[in-house]
Amino acid sequence: MSIFNKDLLDQILVKAQISGASDVHISTDLQPHARINGDILKLADFEKISGKDIVDTIGMITSKYVQTKLVNDFQSDFGYYNEKNKTRYRVNAFRSRIGFCLAFRQLNTKIPELEKAGFPEIITKISNLEKGLILVCGPTGSGKTTTLATIIDYLNRKKRKHIITIEDPIEYLYEPKESLIDQREVGKNVLSFADGLKGALREDPDIILIGEMRDKETIKMALTAAETGHLVFGTLHTMSASKTIDRIIDSCDVGEKDVIRSMLSTSLQAIILQTLFKKNDGSGRVPAFEVLLGINSVRNLIRENKIYQIDNIIQTSSKFGMISMDDYIEDLVKKNLVDKYDVMSRISKIDEEKFESKSSIF
Repeated sequence: MSIFNKDLLDQILVKAQISGASDVHISTDLQPHARINGDILKLADFEKISGKDIVDTIGMITSKYVQTKLVNDFQSDFGYYNEKNKTRYRVNAFRSRIGFCLAFRQLNTKIPELEKAGFPEIITKISNLEKGLILVCGPTGSGKTTTLATIIDYLNRKKRKHIITIEDPIEYLYEPKESLIDQREVGKNVLSFADGLKGALREDPDIILIGEMRDKETIKMALTAAETGHLVFGTLHTMSASKTIDRIIDSCDVGEKDVIRSMLSTSLQAIILQTLFKKNDGSGRVPAFEVLLGINSVRNLIRENKIYQIDNIIQTSSKFGMISMDDYIEDLVKKNLVDKYDVMSRISKIDEEKFESKSSIF
């Protein structure tokens, strides 16, 4: 086994970066692995790593807070900066059946410009809203953080606002431009997302970014902030716009659901759902989007608890700027940007039947 320490960790991260990896996985008694163009591959130049060395290295690269949280909660998030390649990483330390593990997500130091990012035009219009709740959703590793960073950077360049971010950990670093930006990290600057939100409402914010809406207290406070005239951005790990709404409502106690539905129907401005597919030419991955807008018909369906009808609203409301994930993916296939068989392997049976019935592409 390799003698794993901070120096070897940095070497692994450099090698993975050169190989085009987005993520690196260090697991007890295994070789390091990396995610390259969506696939998990062994990093062949490195040997297996012992659990003791992983624990010792965690002690070298993290704070006492992170180590205590790892012991108490069996997992913990933190940021790491590799001096060798001048790159920041979001890291999750956790315990599995075989021992301690580390998952590194490489963060881009350069934030894409919204005007040049190739996003649908409606996302720029959404970014220019003055108040309400905007959610960016999708599975893990779908680029939600980068999309939010792109929007926040745009607002920083275009608006004179006070922006507060609450993150775990801080991923992208912003320099104030036209706006004033205060970034707060859970565990370092605030006790929790909910605690950070509670404080933010007393700090004269115009725009609040919540790194992740994990619990009912955070969700309720985000809705309150959006209802009281703030522009609130948040993320959820969901697979469709309608499931995002269900997740928010279902996170609360039975006796609160009617109130939450009412608050959500009033404050929701947009849900941006995204996922990533491999490019046909092997040069990386391309995003696919679904966009739901908080128009009156959507607000009524939320209020009346008819969430199951929202997918139909998306399909028939392109004139408002809404985007169906099915249609967006179909367009990517038509343009030969993604492989239809990769798409088919990633969608559910219900979606597969939908594609086959409406498009000869599949």
